[in-house]
Amino acid sequence: MAKSSRQHLNPDDEQPQPTDAAAAEAPESMPPQTIEIRIPADAEWVRVVRLGVVGVASRLKFFHDDIEDIKLAVSEACNNAILHAAAPRDGVRLPLIIIHLTPHEDRLEISVADEGCFDDGGLPKTSIRLVSPHQESHSELPESGLGLFLMQALMDSVVHHAGPHRNTIIRMVKYVRTPSGD
Repeated sequence: MAKSSRQHLNPDDEQPQPTDAAAAEAPESMPPQTIEIRIPADAEWVRVVRLGVVGVASRLKFFHDDIEDIKLAVSEACNNAILHAAAPRDGVRLPLIIIHLTPHEDRLEISVADEGCFDDGGLPKTSIRLVSPHQESHSELPESGLGLFLMQALMDSVVHHAGPHRNTIIRMVKYVRTPSGD
């Protein structure tokens, strides 16, 4: 059975990049396969993404509770992407939300990107604010920051990227727990 190469998320690339150790592995090792899902920036399509996530996570032997956490985190990321996506192009086509699911032996890496655009001030038309895990109470959280707070609570790693002339991308990682809880 071929081992999958271990990869780390690179914030400047759309796809994870292999580490030097992965490049040095034996030629029979296979790179992980990435599943791409493209949906219109419309809430009715989030259900399709949730079904895809369940299918991929189930193959990785995640516990049921972890699959539910992943499903909820991805739903929140998709809903944020829908809220922050650009206006319909030419008044006809909704912008796309692009979801990448990259399964590894020990984790699932997920990215959710929108076709957002930025105004001349360099800020998103609707900005996403990251919340501090050190805030005194949930009542201090801004309403628009609850989705990211939830993603951070449910996943092992959450990184948010946005900048001038770039889509907004949320990258998340969830590690497969062993029966001993590691």
